[in-house]
Amino acid sequence: MQTEKNEKKANFHPQRGVKSYIFVFTVIIVGFLFTYILNSLIARNLSQAEYGDFKFAISIAQILATLALLGGGDAIPRFVPNYVKESKWNFFKGYIQHYLIILLLTSIIIICLSGLITYNTLTFLGKELSVIKNYHPVSYMIFLVPFLALSFLLLRIIECIGKQNISRIPDAVISPIILFAFVLFVVRANIDLENHLIFIGLFCAMMVVVIIDVYIIFHYVPDTVLREKPLFDIKDWGAVAIPLMLSSFVTFTLTNVEIITLEIMPGNENNVGIFAAMSVIYSGVFLIIQAVKAVVNPFVAPLVKERNYIRLQKIYNKSFAFIALVNLIVCIVVILWGKKLLGHFGPEYVPYYYLLIIMIVFGSIMSPLQMVIPFLSYSGNEKTMLKINVAGLLISIVLAVALIYLFGLKGAVFVNIFGTLVVLVINAHLLKKTLKIKPYIIF
Repeated sequence: MQTEKNEKKANFHPQRGVKSYIFVFTVIIVGFLFTYILNSLIARNLSQAEYGDFKFAISIAQILATLALLGGGDAIPRFVPNYVKESKWNFFKGYIQHYLIILLLTSIIIICLSGLITYNTLTFLGKELSVIKNYHPVSYMIFLVPFLALSFLLLRIIECIGKQNISRIPDAVISPIILFAFVLFVVRANIDLENHLIFIGLFCAMMVVVIIDVYIIFHYVPDTVLREKPLFDIKDWGAVAIPLMLSSFVTFTLTNVEIITLEIMPGNENNVGIFAAMSVIYSGVFLIIQAVKAVVNPFVAPLVKERNYIRLQKIYNKSFAFIALVNLIVCIVVILWGKKLLGHFGPEYVPYYYLLIIMIVFGSIMSPLQMVIPFLSYSGNEKTMLKINVAGLLISIVLAVALIYLFGLKGAVFVNIFGTLVVLVINAHLLKKTLKIKPYIIF
C-alpha cells in the first residue's frame, strides 16, 4: 500500500494548455483583488508619504530576497523538473537542503548589516533607539527577507512537482487575506495604523504561507524522499543559479527604480505614495504573465534539452496570444473605471488618472513580451540576459535621476515604461537568435 502511494505521488503529470492558464489566472486575479482592497485600505489610513514609505520598504525587502537564495529559487525550473521526471529524489533533496542552508546564512548577514546601518544612522542623527517612530519601515521590513525568499523557493518547488494550479494560492490569496483581516481589525479597533503594525501583520501572513507551502510539498512528494541520502551538484547549480540571481536582482531593481529614486530624491515624499498606488493597479496587466509562467516554467528546460523547438514555439505562441487577449480586456476595464479604482485609495489620488492610463496602455503592449524571460532563463542564456538587464538598469537609473529631478512623477512614469520596453525588445531578439523562436509570433 505504501509503495502504491509513493508511485502515485511520483507520477506527476502537469496539466497543459489554456485550462491550466485559466485556473492559475483565476487564483492570481482573486489574490490581486484582495491585494488591491488591502492596499486601498492601508492608503486611506496613512498619509501619502507614509504609504509611500511602506511600499518603498516592501520593495527593498523583495529586492534583497532575490539575493538571499543566491539564485536557488530562480534555477529550480532548470533542474528540479528533470529530477522529478527521472525520479532522482536524492538530488531533489540535496538541492533543497543546499539552498535552505544558504538562505539561513545570507539572511543572518542581511539582517545584521541592516541592524548595524540602522543603529549608526539613528545614533548619528541623535534619535532615541527606543522610540519605534524613529525607525524607517525598511529597518524592520528587512526581517521579512528570509520569509519572502523561502516562500519563493517553496512556490517554485510546488510548480515543478506538477502542482502549478495550487502553487500560487498561499502567497497570492491567503497572505493578502490574512493581512487584510489584521489591518481591518486594527482600524475597527480605533488603533492608529502605523507601518510597524503592518509589519506584524505581514510577518504573521508570511509564516502561514510558509507552513502551507511546506505541507503541500510533503503531501505530494514520495514519502521516501525523507529517507534519501542527499546528493549535491553544487558546481552545476551555482553556474546557473548565480547569473539568474544577479539577473533577478537587476530585474527587481529595474522594476522598482522609480519608487527608490522618488524616495531618495527630496521633494517627492507624496509622489512615492501616488506612484505606489498607480503601480498596484498597473500590476493588473502583468497578472496573466504570472499565471502563464507558472504553467510553462517546468516545461521549458526539458524541451530545450530535447531540442524540441517546434513544441517550444507552439507553447510560446499560445501563451503570447492568451496574454495579449486578457490584457486587452484589462486595459479596457482600467480606461473605463480607472478613476474609481484610484478613488478607493483616496480622493487625492484621482487627479493622476491620466498617468495611470499611460502606464496601463504601454504595460498591456509590453506584458506579452515577458514570455521571452522563462525561455531564455532556462535555455542556457542566463549570462547574456544578465548583461542586457544590467545595461537596462544603468540606463534606467540615469534616466530616473534626470527625469524625476526635472518632471517629478511624470518622469517616473516615463522611466517605468521606457526602461522595461528596451530590455524586453533586446531579450526578444536574443530569443529569436538563440532558440529560433519568433518572439512577436508573426515575424
